[in-house]
Amino acid sequence: SSLARITRICRERQEGYAVRSHRLALASEHHRWAETSRMVGNDRAARVVDDGPRRLTSKSLRRFSPIIDVENATVTPGTTARISDGAAGVVVAPLESTDGPHWRIIASTLTGGDPAVPGLAPVEATQQALAHAGLAMDDMDVIEVVEAFAAQVIAFLEPFHLATGDAIDPR
Repeated sequence: SSLARITRICRERQEGYAVRSHRLALASEHHRWAETSRMVGNDRAARVVDDGPRRLTSKSLRRFSPIIDVENATVTPGTTARISDGAAGVVVAPLESTDGPHWRIIASTLTGGDPAVPGLAPVEATQQALAHAGLAMDDMDVIEVVEAFAAQVIAFLEPFHLATGDAIDPR
């Protein structure tokens, strides 16, 4: 909620983002399979399907109380991750092309941020990595923001002028 308060992202905007995100996920069977994990290390490929998308409406989200009991808190269970979040490096490629080095890292960076305001450090990290690579956000065909809270996603997208419209996560 401190990030939402500092960046002035209201509850209604967070809920609107959550409703859209879940609606798109449920509408796309392709997405549901794209969000699977191939389990490596056994003879057969076991898949775990993302069961997180829920049928949400603005009305259903209004029933949730904020997750912390402070004045003007706006983050609710409906606009947060269902289970948990973390970080990973991921290669997305057809299974038959995963043998051998078919990708390369062209830039990386290390940044930090105020732990009291999670969600803003990825903005600086993205800006630095793009600069190191000689690229701009406009050069990207696909952008996926994996954050636990709608407010974090919106706070990340705002500086890149991507927080409105269908440019992100068009599925």
